[in-house]
Amino acid sequence: MTARAAITLVVLAGVVTLAAAQGGNGPSSVVTTQRFDDYVKAHAKQHELEAQAVDLAKQAIDIRLGMMNELRAQINTERGSYQSAGEAKIQMSSVELRLRALEQAQAAQAGSNVTWAAAIAAFIVIVQIALQYFPHGLNGRGRNQ
Repeated sequence: MTARAAITLVVLAGVVTLAAAQGGNGPSSVVTTQRFDDYVKAHAKQHELEAQAVDLAKQAIDIRLGMMNELRAQINTERGSYQSAGEAKIQMSSVELRLRALEQAQAAQAGSNVTWAAAIAAFIVIVQIALQYFPHGLNGRGRNQ
């Protein structure tokens, strides 16, 4: 019971006592007694409602805590499937090595393609020059004949 409720009960009890002392059979004493009884009933009802509210709050908290415990259990069961930082570093270094090898192979291929293109172009230029200086060709006949 709160201090305010206790003070109200004391004041109302005093009013009822005062009314009874002044000739407690009058209409005002009946009204005052009725009001006091109504207040006591209302106060008891208020306590019942507060108790129900506390019970509902406890139920809500229990539900929330249950859900939190389920989440914690799920996290704990899934924790074993997560990759550790050390494992991630090892795997990343392996991936980096493979990527570096692929990049080097691609660069070598590109360099090889440029070399072959240059060689073919040089061969064509040499053939063209040879045809200009040897107009008769290899069999002795000329190009324009």
